[in-house]
Amino acid sequence: MQHAYISSTKFRSLLGLALGLAATAATAQTVTPISFDGKTEYSQDFDGMGAEGTTYPAGWGGVRIAGSKPESDPINQPLILKPSDGNDNSGSVYNVGSSGATDRALASLASGTTTPVLGAAFTNASNAAVTNLSVAFRAEQWRSGSSSTVKEVLAFEYSLDATSLYTGTWTGVPALNINELNNDETSNGPLDGNATANSASVTGSIADLNWAAGTTMWIRFKDNKDSGSNAMLAVDDFSLRTGTTTGIKSALKAGNVLVYPNPTADQVTIKVAGRAGKTAVTVTDLLGRTVLKGSADAAGNFSLRTLPAGNYVVLVQDGDTLTSHKVSKQ
Repeated sequence: MQHAYISSTKFRSLLGLALGLAATAATAQTVTPISFDGKTEYSQDFDGMGAEGTTYPAGWGGVRIAGSKPESDPINQPLILKPSDGNDNSGSVYNVGSSGATDRALASLASGTTTPVLGAAFTNASNAAVTNLSVAFRAEQWRSGSSSTVKEVLAFEYSLDATSLYTGTWTGVPALNINELNNDETSNGPLDGNATANSASVTGSIADLNWAAGTTMWIRFKDNKDSGSNAMLAVDDFSLRTGTTTGIKSALKAGNVLVYPNPTADQVTIKVAGRAGKTAVTVTDLLGRTVLKGSADAAGNFSLRTLPAGNYVVLVQDGDTLTSHKVSKQ
């Protein structure tokens, strides 16, 4: 009987590859899509990660999409979440915030060995296609780069055919990018991401969608290895809702008047200075003609059921303050 033999060198090589693949499988990251019904706003403040947490929020994850690490640490391997206060300088996805603080954010830092991408998956749990989404979040910078000539970006993208953070066809939405906020600081050191100079509110919409009921949409913030030492950029207080939402600063009130269109539910939800309920509402067409009038209920909901699909202006009367909000009913 003939026997096949393998050299010890080749055996060690194959053993190393097998162990590497086993390690990759052992650290595999499962992202279970978040159920999004189109009626309720999804929000994530990342505080649930905790000051020392190494677990991503449900539905979120991070992956190494580029870099010079060896075969044992391949491209598209999930990244373990690392706690940080901005002092870390290796490429990864970070659970970032002031040392010991409960206020957390999800951050990316690119290096020569690791370029990350972070994001989330959502399943359309409504009974209709979603054609427009409003996205809002707080952009924060927790570490400076080393170059004032490079404006670093975490590029926002979405995909309707992806099955992970690195597969599928992705569409960019530049209005939702996280841009480097403190480009003049080049010390490559930690920053306070909650400070005014290092944070900004970002709002925008994903329009002209055809996100079918029962299917999954992925969103991601994609980093890039820029020249020099890179900045640590983060997302905080992320929210997702249907329709186009406009927040108008009230002249006589301390907060915003917000109108959340929910075309799937044939209604709008109104929040005044962080509260809901019982405000006077007038809906006009774009020519200023009144087409509907009444009051929101105690939960802040006002039905648009009698209106045909189209574009309208919702006028919200709150005491002496009248604010207007453009909405689309689909």
